[in-house]
Amino acid sequence: MPTKSKTLRALVLAAAGIALAIALVPSPVSIIEGWTTSFPPVTHRSPCQGISGGPYPSRSPTTIVLPNADREVRIGYDCYVENTKVETRLEYKNGMKEFIRYRADRTVFERTKHYATVNGDLGRLQSYATYGPDGSTFTRHDVYRTDGTLERSGLADRDGSYVSRFFFDDGVAVERFRKFNKLKEFVSETQFRRDGSQLAGVVVSHDGLELGVTLYGPDGKKTAIFYRTKIGEKGYVYGPDGITILLEYANDPYYKVAGHSDEKGRLLQKWDTRFNRRVVAFLSQDETRTYTQVWREGDAPALRKVEEHDFSTKKLIRIIEMNKDGTKVAKIIVDLPGEQKLVSLLDDSGAIVQIDRYNAQGKLADSNKLAQPKPVDVPEEALTTPKPIASPPGFRLYGPALVYDWE
Repeated sequence: MPTKSKTLRALVLAAAGIALAIALVPSPVSIIEGWTTSFPPVTHRSPCQGISGGPYPSRSPTTIVLPNADREVRIGYDCYVENTKVETRLEYKNGMKEFIRYRADRTVFERTKHYATVNGDLGRLQSYATYGPDGSTFTRHDVYRTDGTLERSGLADRDGSYVSRFFFDDGVAVERFRKFNKLKEFVSETQFRRDGSQLAGVVVSHDGLELGVTLYGPDGKKTAIFYRTKIGEKGYVYGPDGITILLEYANDPYYKVAGHSDEKGRLLQKWDTRFNRRVVAFLSQDETRTYTQVWREGDAPALRKVEEHDFSTKKLIRIIEMNKDGTKVAKIIVDLPGEQKLVSLLDDSGAIVQIDRYNAQGKLADSNKLAQPKPVDVPEEALTTPKPIASPPGFRLYGPALVYDWE
């Protein structure tokens, strides 16, 4: 039996290594208003400083924010202009600072968050976001790493759709590009290598219940396609030419199929299991025959029959039928011209003792009992199930959560 190529093994390992990571998105900080005090000085341009170029009015324009004990916020301040809240400043226990700005209708339109510094000054920008009229839907969102490089960036389009870009650690090369529809539902993703070549393409069905992933090699040729269906999954792994299928598989609660071919497209093995029936097809060791075994599954699995085909012509040579418990050959059936069949009956020793001929209508035309049992050659290979070629356990899509954006 020929072995699988190193190419297929590498592709299978690469496909199996695709991992799915859905992260929980933290909820926004809740704000509780307390008593009034003076607004502390800040180093960013705040609408609460120097209103109209003059001093604050006699009424303090600031309210202290008292967070719940279990929150990450240490303290915060709400800033008012003419009795309208225009900004909230939050100071986190970890030293980070956040500024939230409001429209006249009190909805949020902008948030900036800064990393902590040793001396308590305003640190590097951690994120910048703008929001739609509802005050919660992102229209733009940039997130930065501690070294100042851009980690990801999201931007809303005029039609309400949203695109997100995720960057490699240099903050310049795009690692993945995502699209969401106007309902902010995931539509597609393109993944890239550092050199800019496409690594993968991901699409989702309109109902969001089916997902498709196509992988590409550095030369742009397809290496694999995987689908997650409503009830299972299926996939294909391709050879170096990007066309020849080396592996085809499908798994769901009702059946499992896995077909393996070599780089010439020749079938090496195919397993098809559904309900109480299993079919195993494989190439013979000398590469001249293809055997297809049909098994009865259940509490007492048993081989029912084997179909033997000529590998080069694909023509059926004979059908080998087993006895009830699948331990011995009971019949050998050969097709004759004119849709006739020649059926040889075997005894317990495996020798032919009777030959019957059936016409095209399936009726017995003649029967011949042999005076001397006639030996028949049935290779042990034809009756033995081959060792399965390893298939990937499935695929998992790695990466951030498939949500349009998060804090």
